[in-house]
Amino acid sequence: MTIGSGIFIALLSPQLVIAPYINYKFSEASRPEAYTVPKPRNLADTLDTLKGHQQFEYFGLKFKVPWKEKPEKIERETAVILKFSDKKSVAIFDPKSMPPPRELLLKGNPEHVEKVKAFFGGRILDSNYDFYNHILNLSPDQITIFTPKKEASAKSVLVVLKSLLVIAPGGESEIFSFSSNNNIKGFQWGKPDAERIVPITLFDPNDVQYEIVIGGNQEEIDFILSSIEIRR
Repeated sequence: MTIGSGIFIALLSPQLVIAPYINYKFSEASRPEAYTVPKPRNLADTLDTLKGHQQFEYFGLKFKVPWKEKPEKIERETAVILKFSDKKSVAIFDPKSMPPPRELLLKGNPEHVEKVKAFFGGRILDSNYDFYNHILNLSPDQITIFTPKKEASAKSVLVVLKSLLVIAPGGESEIFSFSSNNNIKGFQWGKPDAERIVPITLFDPNDVQYEIVIGGNQEEIDFILSSIEIRR
């Protein structure tokens, strides 16, 4: 094949170039995080055990903890860390300091916004949660030479973005999706029995994205998540 014919094919059917490139660049052996998709899990029902526990509120997020110890409080401009012991802690980050990827993409003039929406298509950009959920459930092997060219182009961008979003280095940790009776939903990055702290990305009923990090076992994590109330 000549260089000229190769360029012609790439312009006419970019998926013939995109699919092999993405599957090579993001192979499962070299970039396992790109193939990690969320596993649904149910939060343990702890609503009947929440009475009498300590309650805190930061950045409009109100929650209880299952520990009796008074925490050491470390305050930063954009975060608060509550340290109850060496292995029990909660860190909450100001959502205003960490704009969601969707909102960053949609910044700018209306013409730019419409182009972004047209490029990704569908309902991917309907909400911060939808965008995040769509990216995390995407993997490179979903892009093939038979994928329509517009879809292949959009998915290739999202695969690259996913590699930046997945928190666990090397992709060795699992991702779990969850929702609760208090209208909170989101993603848990890894198992607490394998890591000292567990990052949580959650979304409130108004689609505001929060980043929190919890040190504790799974039951304690579920306790905190199921107690969350939004004060906005």
